[in-house]
Amino acid sequence: MPTCRRLVACASISAVLLAAAPLLRAKDISVRADGTGDFKSIQAAIDAAEEGDAIRIASGTYAEHISINGKNGLSLIGEGSASIETDDPTATVLAVENAKKLLLQGLRGVHTSPGCSNPVVDIKTSEDVTVEDCDLNGSGTEGISAESSTNLHIRGNHVHHCTGSGISLSQVNTSEVSGNLIESNPVGIALASVSGVDVASNTVALNASGGIEINASRSVSVTGNIIAFNAAGGGRSAAGVIEGPDSEVEYGANCVYGNKNSESPSDFNGVSEAAMSIQVQSDPNFADAQSGDFTLKPGSPCRGMGHASLLSLDRLAQLPQLSAEEQTRLSGSLSWDKSRRQASRQLPHAATGEMGGQGFGNAALLARQLIRIDIKNYAGDKPEPPTLIQGKYERTVDFEARVAKEKESYRLAAREYSTKIENYPAWRRNFFLETALNAAFGPPKVANTSYDPDGQIFSAEIVSQSPWAKDVKETLALRELIANDQAPEFDEALRQAEPSLRFTLSGPALSLASAELLVGGTVYAALATGVQFSSKPLSADIADLLQGEHAGKTPELTIHYTRSPELEKEYQKLKELSRKKAQRSELDALKKQIAALEAGEQALRASDVDKPEYKLPENPANFAVVVGIEKYPNLPAAQYASRDADAVRAHLKALGYPVRNIMFIANSEATRATLAKALNSWLVNRVKEDSTVFFYYSGHGAPDPQSNSAYLVPADGDPEALPDTAYPVHQLYSKLQELKAQRVIVALDACFSGAGGRSVLAKDARPLVNKIDMGELQPGKIVALSAAKAEQISGAVEEQGHGAFTYYFLKGLSGDAADKDGAVTVQSLYEYLSPKVQDAARLHNRDQNPVMQGAPADAAFRLR
Repeated sequence: MPTCRRLVACASISAVLLAAAPLLRAKDISVRADGTGDFKSIQAAIDAAEEGDAIRIASGTYAEHISINGKNGLSLIGEGSASIETDDPTATVLAVENAKKLLLQGLRGVHTSPGCSNPVVDIKTSEDVTVEDCDLNGSGTEGISAESSTNLHIRGNHVHHCTGSGISLSQVNTSEVSGNLIESNPVGIALASVSGVDVASNTVALNASGGIEINASRSVSVTGNIIAFNAAGGGRSAAGVIEGPDSEVEYGANCVYGNKNSESPSDFNGVSEAAMSIQVQSDPNFADAQSGDFTLKPGSPCRGMGHASLLSLDRLAQLPQLSAEEQTRLSGSLSWDKSRRQASRQLPHAATGEMGGQGFGNAALLARQLIRIDIKNYAGDKPEPPTLIQGKYERTVDFEARVAKEKESYRLAAREYSTKIENYPAWRRNFFLETALNAAFGPPKVANTSYDPDGQIFSAEIVSQSPWAKDVKETLALRELIANDQAPEFDEALRQAEPSLRFTLSGPALSLASAELLVGGTVYAALATGVQFSSKPLSADIADLLQGEHAGKTPELTIHYTRSPELEKEYQKLKELSRKKAQRSELDALKKQIAALEAGEQALRASDVDKPEYKLPENPANFAVVVGIEKYPNLPAAQYASRDADAVRAHLKALGYPVRNIMFIANSEATRATLAKALNSWLVNRVKEDSTVFFYYSGHGAPDPQSNSAYLVPADGDPEALPDTAYPVHQLYSKLQELKAQRVIVALDACFSGAGGRSVLAKDARPLVNKIDMGELQPGKIVALSAAKAEQISGAVEEQGHGAFTYYFLKGLSGDAADKDGAVTVQSLYEYLSPKVQDAARLHNRDQNPVMQGAPADAAFRLR
């Protein structure tokens, strides 16, 4: 039997399989065990997902068992320590059936019931399923079981402590089992009736009844595996590899060592002498297999074999389909964060021990190797000049002609190759630099936090999770200051934050450009406070890969780390802001005391209309906009306007206006833009033909000396520029008239004389007595009640803490304005409040006559 014929083919077959993995996803769906994601249950997310969706599962324990039946094009991606656990002895942790193009990545699956009789992952009648970087263990019969399926990719998983085989394939075609760590099971890998399966670069160790067992299978390749310290239990005749007599298997170099077999001195049974002769019979030198550390010590003869090499360079150098947006990003920066999973948790030996454990050294060395492979993929093999020898019977003239022809052919090939190299895109190079950086460092994490209570600055120390990059460390300060009373709770969340750092590349130097921390679902920008990265060159001494022009000629690079002067300036600004905020702390405390006193004063003015004692059924067709502006940044206060608006809102709820249908705008929020939004879109998009709309305004009004028009003055209004900053009353009426509503009620507790009270006037202008245009309303669906005539001032009922108009408006709504039938209509309300307001004004020696415009066509315009 040929022994190594298929060795070269393994990498190319893997590349084809990798190309078939799902890359395009329609949308991301988040699952969080604490309920803050799109779903709390993984199964619920799967049921709701559509083809192409990526279900991202946050860290946490999910007590459920999962079924994916008939789903295509889904990705389940663990975004941390996402553990799916079940104690149901009859359940499969993750069952897949009739699925296509499925990705299961970064998950932990556990059977917690000791009597469980099902696998952890069970794949049936499915196609193109990838299971990678998962931790699968427990009492299920198999860690991964697959049958009647094709094009499976089982790679980079840790499968252990199951009661059956670690990985069991039956009637499976054209698939790979690569880069897995399979330990402490009865049998490591069991293949039965399979065809076209590559078993490559796995570590199969400490299994009690054998390492790899193959029966009735064809076109199986077993290459580059470490098969060590297994036993031959269960009546098996070998502890390493058992090949059935009806199988066709080709072997490359595997490390077979220390397998315990009481029946035969051979680690193999059924394997040809020729195949056994190419195996490595040396101790792989695990770091500590008995404690579960199967990494290889420096100097191991198995360098490049087993699961520690699951990041084979060929696999890492497979360029995925990247969008134009992603290519643009890679042209500008490199990201180091948890989501950059171009690389797995392991790092190839070629990029570890040889660099002395230096973080950037690992990244530089790995990047150099990956880019070399990608350049070859991109530009092909570099043309070599031909070596030509004149034939024994070849005429010199013919030989010279042949030389000229070959020389020209070489020149053209070399020029074509050089052109490709010159055009090698920077984003491709940066993709592999980013891949190497994240593979070398592993995901970043928060190691420690600190807090400056005077400056209110939080800092977090960010470290690498990679055992090969212990020197990688950076302290980030949050740009946003965190108040002292919020600091304890925030500190707890910050310790669990997910950092994201972005670097820019200039020549051979990486410079930290920006950083963010995802804290409890909120992204906080951060600044570097002190560089602790190693700054010396840690790799080769030529930086051609970073220069572009000669990218393919000498694939070497050096990565330094430099400090950004711009970020240093930003950090100093943050410190200055912190100092000033500390100086303002006493002023802030004084403001709180003043606010408390104001709140107490307001409480003393409790009115008998603040809490309505009636309640009508809710009507979802009714909508209201309530505006109350008491405090103006640059104008006198409109006394009691905030209390007026609060009380009106309470009565609208009592009248049956749903809370969700009331837009409440108060003080600084009540800008001109907000008013326009409420009238131009919010009401327009919600109001229906059977709706009743209520618009209430309490605040300043103003007359325009140029046009004589009346204006509502929003919080950002300026009496000197009313047309540009305020809202005209005639436009208000026009917008409300255009609504599809059946009825519209307007109540304005403002005045427009400019003579005081709830009105303002431009500097040096005179009040426009009897000249103010309030706009006209045609009788019909809209009626407007305003606090006073154009020349009058609106006043207050001091003992009640309300504007006089609003107080008697609400008093009437409470029942005092009821007609003989007990109903409160617009007409009865106006007839009640008008004399009441006039009497209250006379007590202060002034006149105030409320005005009603646009009498309703419906005489029974009933309010309650």
